[in-house]
Amino acid sequence: SKAIDAQLNDNYWRATANDKVLNYALLEHYGYPMPETVAIYSPHKRRIGTEISLTTEGALQEFLTQAMQFPVFIKPVVGSYGRGTFLLNSYDASRRCFVDSHGKNLAVVELVITCSTPQFNGMLFQKCLQPHDDVLRWIGSTTSCVRVIVLLNQGRPKVHMAFWKIARSHNITDNFHMGSTGNL
Repeated sequence: SKAIDAQLNDNYWRATANDKVLNYALLEHYGYPMPETVAIYSPHKRRIGTEISLTTEGALQEFLTQAMQFPVFIKPVVGSYGRGTFLLNSYDASRRCFVDSHGKNLAVVELVITCSTPQFNGMLFQKCLQPHDDVLRWIGSTTSCVRVIVLLNQGRPKVHMAFWKIARSHNITDNFHMGSTGNL
């Protein structure tokens, strides 16, 4: 997979796929729909648009414990395969922990440490997407997406294929991971 990726994809396009701040800013500029980002933790002060900007760990902690609305989906600015993502449903102030979509507890300090992981370049805090009523009936309330593979041959784009990534009910992302997640 890596060899094919390296052979078929120009490196200068990687940032638009891997850097979600850049990706979302481009999508917003061209009028494409995207998840609503309500806040971003970025020590480098990067932004997509009008979301709340959190530039210090102190501001991050204050947002997490006092202002964050639920449910919330949290993901790294730079990342893939669902690493570093969270789907949180509530906050228990007396225990200083969040409750995730599986009913497990996540301490505030653990979330701050993950958000501060250098390779993630910060974190996005997004409103949870809701599937269309038809999709809800077919596959349930998980969030899935359609990916379109476009080949560029002699300067001309051509849709090569499209596929629907369907998350199973126990997963918060639709990543396939060669079938290990149970996603379709």
